[in-house]
Amino acid sequence: MRKKWTTKAIYILLVCLLVSQTTIASENKIITSVHFTVGYTAANNNSSDFFEVYHDELNGIKEDFVFPAIAGLSIKVKYPENIRFGLDCNYQYFEMKDLYEEVVNMGYTKGKRNIAQEFEITTRACFAILEYVPIVSQFRTYGGIGIGANFGSIFWTERISSDIHNDKRFGGNHLNKMTIDPAFKLYSGLELGFDKEDEDDYLGSLFFELEFVKIFRYEEVFAEVYKQLDKPSDRLLKSYGLATYYISFNIGVSFNVDIFKLNIKRNEKQ
Repeated sequence: MRKKWTTKAIYILLVCLLVSQTTIASENKIITSVHFTVGYTAANNNSSDFFEVYHDELNGIKEDFVFPAIAGLSIKVKYPENIRFGLDCNYQYFEMKDLYEEVVNMGYTKGKRNIAQEFEITTRACFAILEYVPIVSQFRTYGGIGIGANFGSIFWTERISSDIHNDKRFGGNHLNKMTIDPAFKLYSGLELGFDKEDEDDYLGSLFFELEFVKIFRYEEVFAEVYKQLDKPSDRLLKSYGLATYYISFNIGVSFNVDIFKLNIKRNEKQ
């Protein structure tokens, strides 16, 4: 399923790039822009099932991941006037660190464990995007949709200090892998174009954006730690979602780019 989604996303991206090259070659005007974005995650997660097992089976304390800002970069081509398409990439690193004591009393053995958990999850989501601008003006609204994939990574390490003799709970690196997950996004925004003294000005606009991103990131997170528990639950062998969606508020700035026109000017000077 993931491979099919990823293949479709790559096909869409290639079509976007091909059309953009044809458009640039046919029109002698600024039609391409580069957008830099910083976002704040207001709502996120859908990792409730994961944390439920984490609390019940591993006696963890923390209830959520810590989400810092999101960084974004996109390249958009305008063609025709009301349509923009291109490539959008988002980067986000988030984590969960937990430190707690576990008291063990199973009759035949007693003791304490000091447990330190560290989860690190990286999102590198890339989308082929299509936008619609209802009214073309200096100050304008827009809405868009994107389909693509997350090329991320997941790391989980557990450090245990125990006074139990021959304790089978020794921790270790339980998860360290790269992931490719299908993803899509919906977004809308308000764009405030800067005043231009000349059509060739590179400074484009300031924009504000509301974005919803869904990532189909499901992993068998607890498979390795299952082997270290005395009475493990079968829930530890299932797949769980890890921050499978988020809603963010973004702010950014765009710059106009016209490589084709620059090449024409160079040729004229020669």
